Amino acid sequence: MKQILFILLIFSVSFATQAVDELTKSYSEMSYEELKAVDKAALDKNAKKALKKALSKAKKAERTRIKAEKKVLRAREKEAKAKLKAEKKHMAIEAKKKLKARKAAQRRLNYINDVHKGTSISKDEFEANIKIRGKSGTQSDYATISALGNGGSLKYFIRGYYNPTTSTGNFQLYVTVKFSEVVPQDALEAFDVSPAAYASKKGWWKNYNRAALSGGKSRKVHEIDQYAKDCAYYCNFYEDIAIVLDLKDIANSVENRANLRIKLSSRKTKSIIINIPYDYMLGYLLRLSETDSRLASIGEILQPRLQEIRAITLE
Repeated sequence: MKQILFILLIFSVSFATQAVDELTKSYSEMSYEELKAVDKAALDKNAKKALKKALSKAKKAERTRIKAEKKVLRAREKEAKAKLKAEKKHMAIEAKKKLKARKAAQRRLNYINDVHKGTSISKDEFEANIKIRGKSGTQSDYATISALGNGGSLKYFIRGYYNPTTSTGNFQLYVTVKFSEVVPQDALEAFDVSPAAYASKKGWWKNYNRAALSGGKSRKVHEIDQYAKDCAYYCNFYEDIAIVLDLKDIANSVENRANLRIKLSSRKTKSIIINIPYDYMLGYLLRLSETDSRLASIGEILQPRLQEIRAITLE
């Protein structure tokens, strides 16, 4: 009898366990929200046990899911913030570049305008030619100082002579070379010479007498004057020269959007490179185009170049 009861007990426990497992399997197909919505009052003991087990498992799974979703969300937010930060940084860099470009373009326009306004046109009823004298420019970079010494610099301007009767002209780059040397006053008194003559005696004059364009084309040099100023102790010495140019020399540089580079040479000293800025030549040619109606086409040709620069200032 006892054996039969024991068998029945084992059978009932196994059946109950199987029932719980089956219920658990059915509950596993339900979502956590659906499990929470199940009416426990209508369930028997086994069903409640199965529900509890399923709820525990589902709750754990739900926590894992929520945690994973939060992790993904945080990663996306981080990525979005990083992307936004990168975009803002890129926009700031681009805005800075544009601002820098606008300022540079405005400086160029101002310089071109200064050269244009500073270039004079002189007409004399007793002269056949009209004189067009460009605004003075200065060059005092490291290479210039290295060639001429401390206090060394170059001043230059383009000057042209245009004959409206023949529609011909000739042009020069007028250059003043400046350098400084110590001139003891007692030496001047001892030799009874001027500072300029003392410079000749000491062999200080540069005597630039050869010029060449980029590419090797030579240009004639006229040595005009040598003189001294401000000779209290250090004396400033000046040499004026004129380099003969063809209008095509200027036009070709403008066509290539390049500076006009001229190499000055002398047997007595280092060679030196003169750089006439592209924008200087734009300003000069614009003024030249106003000299005579037959030169107006030069200004028309230059307008697209100026429009390009103006467009940058409006970006």
